[in-house]
Amino acid sequence: MTKAPTILRYGIMTNGLVISKWQHQCIQLLEDSGIAKLVIIINKEDQSTSQPSTLKKAQNYFNKNGIYKIASRFLYTIPALENLKVAQCLPAIKIRHCDTQKKGKYSEHYQRRGFKNS
Repeated sequence: MTKAPTILRYGIMTNGLVISKWQHQCIQLLEDSGIAKLVIIINKEDQSTSQPSTLKKAQNYFNKNGIYKIASRFLYTIPALENLKVAQCLPAIKIRHCDTQKKGKYSEHYQRRGFKNS
């Protein structure tokens, strides 16, 4: 008796409705291989509406990665880091919006009742 291959189902939690080109290519490789299927994209509602001050922006350019940031912004562009809209590159995937609650330093959790349909 042969068993049908198991297909993994996965979801992606994002901070916005854009993904990088390299992320889209990874999703396409998983879909094309037949190993995994993207089921849902969960968009985290942005809870901070304040923009960083000019002083904070300037401080970010003078840390250990400052020269790389300046060079990558003004001297060259990396094609794999181009932003793509999720709705355009993955139109058949359902997008849900949710409110997250921070638990601990790095972990964020969401509850099913916190979902909003889009």
